[in-house]
Amino acid sequence: MIESNILIRFLAKNPKLHVELWQAEGERNSLAIIEEHNRLHAERWGRIPDDPADEERRETVKAARKLAIESGLPGAEKRSALLPSTPGQLELIDERAASEAYTLGYRPMSWDVHSGSPSFLNGLFEPRNDGSVSYTEQSTAEDLVGVRAFGMTTFASTLELVGMHVGLAIAEDARQIRSRYVPDEIPENQRLDGQAGAP
Repeated sequence: MIESNILIRFLAKNPKLHVELWQAEGERNSLAIIEEHNRLHAERWGRIPDDPADEERRETVKAARKLAIESGLPGAEKRSALLPSTPGQLELIDERAASEAYTLGYRPMSWDVHSGSPSFLNGLFEPRNDGSVSYTEQSTAEDLVGVRAFGMTTFASTLELVGMHVGLAIAEDARQIRSRYVPDEIPENQRLDGQAGAP
């Protein structure tokens, strides 16, 4: 959800170019999967047959890369992907709220998604008589309150963004939900340094 929220902001920065690159990136990924399969797994599963449409898809990717380079999109000529990474998108977006969501929400949550070592800190390891060890997740309902609130506000923020671009009537309700949990100004008692929050 956070990635989608950031992506919407990125696409809105330059809809004509960024949407075209996003669509072409889907084609590039599809071609990459086919090439990877044929290189690594064809012996076991059989080669994916050539598709006449693949050449057209390659031309789409090539034209999109040319557009990205000509537009000066940072790193376009240095990487295989047609879109910047999420941190790269954040730099182009240059919005505090999006950066905060990434740093304070996405990055810590990615420990669980990508099996980072911190994801095992809130659990119980118990040795067994046979020399093995069991692991039990120790999260409580209280532990999940922050995650649920974060998920809800991210969803509300995403509805706000979509509403601004397509005129959803729900956008104002979503803004009120989001601002209840993520105020525009952080109260002093909620800041880590105890200072008055900057708008």
